[in-house]
Amino acid sequence: MKKTVLAPIILMGLFLIIFIIGGMPFFHSFVKGKLEGVIEDEINVLAHIGSIRGNIFYSVELVDVNIDSTVTLERLKISYNILKLLFKEIDINTLLIDGLKVNVRQMQTLIHSIEKQEAKPEREKATPFKIRIRQLSVMNSGIFDFLDSRDINAMFDIKGELLASTLVIDTLTVRIDESYVFVRGEVPLGEDGELDLYYNMRIMLEELPVDDLQGAVVGHGNLRGKTSSPRIENYSNIDIIYRENKIGGIVELQWQTPMLDSIRLNAKIDAMMPSIQDDTNHKDRWKAVLNIREQDLLFNVNSSYGNIELTGSLSGHMENPDLNTTITGKIRYMDFRPQMKGKIIYENSQLVLKDFSISSPDLLMQCDASLSVVQPQDISGSFLIRCDDLELINNLVKTPQPIDGKLTIGAEVKGTVSRPVITSKAKIENAHVYTETITDAEFSVVFKDSIIYLEPSVVSSSRGTINLTGQYGLADSLFSVHIFTDDLVIISPEIFNGDTFCIDGHIGFDINFSGSILNPSGKGAVLFKNFVFDTVVFDDYSLEYVFKDSIVNANFSNDSRTFDLAVEAGLYTPFIFRTELTLHHFDLKRYIPVDEGHITARMSAYGYAEMLESINGDLRIDTIYLSMQQSNIQNEDVVRISVDQGFVNIVSCVFMIHDQRLVLQGKLPIEPENNQVDLSLRIPKADISHLVMALPDAPQINGFLFADVDLKGSFKKPQINGQLILENIGYSMPDIKLDSVYSIIQFQNSHISIEHFKGRVNQGSFNIGGFADVSGGKISSLNLDVACENIHIKHKDFGSAVLSSAIHTAAQRDSFKINGEVVINKAVYDIPFDLEMILKMLTQVNREPPEQSEIVKRIYCDIGITSPRGVKVINNVADVNIDLDLQIKGYLSKINVYGTATTSEKGTIKYLGKQFEIIHAVIQFDDPYKINPILDIEASSIVSTADGDYEIFMYVQGPVDRWRLELTSNPPIPEQDIISLLVLGRRRPVSGVMIQVKDLGLDGAARDYAEGLVRGTIERTAEQTLGLEKFTITGDLLDSKSLDINIEKRVAKKLTLIYGSGIESWELRRVGINYDVTDNISIFTLHDQENMNSSMDLDFHFNIK
Repeated sequence: MKKTVLAPIILMGLFLIIFIIGGMPFFHSFVKGKLEGVIEDEINVLAHIGSIRGNIFYSVELVDVNIDSTVTLERLKISYNILKLLFKEIDINTLLIDGLKVNVRQMQTLIHSIEKQEAKPEREKATPFKIRIRQLSVMNSGIFDFLDSRDINAMFDIKGELLASTLVIDTLTVRIDESYVFVRGEVPLGEDGELDLYYNMRIMLEELPVDDLQGAVVGHGNLRGKTSSPRIENYSNIDIIYRENKIGGIVELQWQTPMLDSIRLNAKIDAMMPSIQDDTNHKDRWKAVLNIREQDLLFNVNSSYGNIELTGSLSGHMENPDLNTTITGKIRYMDFRPQMKGKIIYENSQLVLKDFSISSPDLLMQCDASLSVVQPQDISGSFLIRCDDLELINNLVKTPQPIDGKLTIGAEVKGTVSRPVITSKAKIENAHVYTETITDAEFSVVFKDSIIYLEPSVVSSSRGTINLTGQYGLADSLFSVHIFTDDLVIISPEIFNGDTFCIDGHIGFDINFSGSILNPSGKGAVLFKNFVFDTVVFDDYSLEYVFKDSIVNANFSNDSRTFDLAVEAGLYTPFIFRTELTLHHFDLKRYIPVDEGHITARMSAYGYAEMLESINGDLRIDTIYLSMQQSNIQNEDVVRISVDQGFVNIVSCVFMIHDQRLVLQGKLPIEPENNQVDLSLRIPKADISHLVMALPDAPQINGFLFADVDLKGSFKKPQINGQLILENIGYSMPDIKLDSVYSIIQFQNSHISIEHFKGRVNQGSFNIGGFADVSGGKISSLNLDVACENIHIKHKDFGSAVLSSAIHTAAQRDSFKINGEVVINKAVYDIPFDLEMILKMLTQVNREPPEQSEIVKRIYCDIGITSPRGVKVINNVADVNIDLDLQIKGYLSKINVYGTATTSEKGTIKYLGKQFEIIHAVIQFDDPYKINPILDIEASSIVSTADGDYEIFMYVQGPVDRWRLELTSNPPIPEQDIISLLVLGRRRPVSGVMIQVKDLGLDGAARDYAEGLVRGTIERTAEQTLGLEKFTITGDLLDSKSLDINIEKRVAKKLTLIYGSGIESWELRRVGINYDVTDNISIFTLHDQENMNSSMDLDFHFNIK
């Protein structure tokens, strides 16, 4: 009984002991040695395993595996079910492969070594097996450079039998998500056996680690025959989408390896790709066909850009193929249409490109080259590119400005693939690039021993000559370059037909750089001679520099040594620098508009440019003197300004302006965001004209300024105390003249008050008073009154006016309101009618405004406009007085107008060359949503004719965007006759024309000929008698209902009136205007009176020679 109980316990103990032993280091070492021995015995190569971890009975990890230095593996981890081995099944839960690397060059040696091993005794019976890997993971690996450090996860499952001489695969499946490869068949274990495999696959491209790649590759096929020369049959269907490219096609292959004579390959590819031309959105179609059959080879690529074809033969053994082909093609790209031809030959391990050329009238490219694929892989070749007109580039790529000239490049290559020697020369002649003209440029480049040599080369132009030499090593990335010129003319660079910098002068330089790209060093000098910026003439300056270990030391000085700047700076963050500027009696009159001026000063600074608060410095001005006319500015004592701990400290700064002292003292923060300011300004009394005299383009201003101001606190919440007084200020600019301006502005902490800001402007006067409170950099409250009296205004587009106004402005934080009254005391609009300006105003009014600032959306206006004496309009269109009673209301972002404009007395208006007396005219503004006034105008005119006088009435009514014009008469006549009276001065001569033609009694061709004579006579007579540019009659003269008259009359230099009407029909009546904006641009408007529709066109017309 006890033995029965102890047996299972002892058995379990043994299993436990064995399990524990499976994880011990000494057992790992034992298994490691056995594995290395088995690998060496089985495949006859050296194998090394760094270590084994885990437990042999359920999970093991192999580290640092090396097989003959060809296959290396950082880590192989396997977890499995060992009990499945009892049933002759291998069940692997996870197989992790990490850091697998395969040396492609040594792989062939490894395979040959395996093939040479001695044959093992044949197995006596069939052994069925089943292998399943539930999760196969490959990480950080490069298998034949295919995985390229990309990770994959797969499921592997194989079932079959292992016979004495054959491996029978019932099913072999590899699946990665939706992709799979399925294989079944037989694989011989000896050289005499027959291979018989069938495979089916689907590769989903979305599962590959390539961004934006979609589609699938689906195929099937088989491999049959000897393992040394199997027959391959394959059919694949390709459907690929990559970004905006779509590629589809089929591949059919039948090949009895290894002879190439037996290949039968048919591949067809159809692709849709974005157009090469950037200015179009359509896609280009590309078609490619590769056909190989019985040694005949045909490869063709076709698209809208041309056709390239490769024809010839392919034969021989796959290890020594024989290829003899001819390449031809025609390329079509915009105006570039070259032809291509040449030969590609491969025989006796030699690849030859022979008589290859691409040629067009302006371009020739030629190449002859050969390459040996066996060691030492000799290479030789010659290349030539000759372009007689570089304007060809403008057709291939977009350039801001045209490029032309002549280019020749020649090159020769010899040596081996691993150590080639390339010699090339390039020559450019009479090239125009942007605004530069390169008369001649020659470059000589040699590549030898992995070093690129730029031998002495030169670039010549009308500006001067630049010489270049240098070299660059591909292996060590070391380089050297030397660029120098004795004299180079600098002129204003012209980009898009405009000067970017008004600068001229001469420059010479000698620049050397060498070292590595990441840490270069160098030294050199640059000379600036006779430089002129705008109208300022500079001294001759020189710049010398030394660059080493990312630190540049430079000295910039002039020939007279009155200017000397020394700089030491680092080129990498945090950009440490140290600089010192010395000015010794430096002449200032070249740079500012003074009669005499000079400065003696010294400035130094150091710190980190990336951290402004770290900068320290000192400025000492011993002497500064400026003299102009009767005034002068000079320092009273030494000016001292220092920079320390993020502040600019004004220690002493006292200037004498003529006979007045200006005192500035305090400190300013370099970064004003959160720092405090403490600044005081004292000006007892100073002539403003003396203060501004040194400024460029000094304004014409005069008067006196008194200032006693203290500024403290932060810039967001400043505390300002003191006052600013202006006395007898005068200022003039075009159309504006200020004089007798007097003002007192008081500052008390955040409160600003304006007292008696008054003066005269344009023969009138103004007075401004009020206060403002500032908080947090914004106006918290505002109360301002602006009064103007009899201010004269003149504008080139709107005439002249005399205005008075009383405007009150109030604000409380986010609300802002402007209200008041503007009175037009007198106004005259005497500008001739300008259709271009009117059309521009009409197209811009009510247009959706551009993006506006928030403050504009919060300012509300309520301003009345009245004209007690009316506004006089007197020009080539009207002579009338208009009374205005308008109200401008709304936020500035969307302003509107309400009220009326009426005629205060009788006036006149011109239409179709006739003067009409205005009976009444009212323009009403009452649209609450937009500015769209309603017109109500009535006027009359008397037209005298041979058969009596006619009183013509004109009515213009409706909103401005849909107005209607109507003409009536007394006595009543048709509107066509009214137009004829206004334009021609008489009614339509319809009946006379009809009688003349009808009396002819013509028919057929004779009648058409007679009608043409009558029509031509009428048209010419009307043009000559009435002074018309064009008078035409269309239609059948015998049928008055079909007749149509068209009149063109030039009423001004650029304005032409167009009128068309049927003689008795209203359907074709129209009135139009043609206005010539320029010689090539016209605006044409047409109004169809009967159908009530209008149109406006912009016409472009050119004379093409």
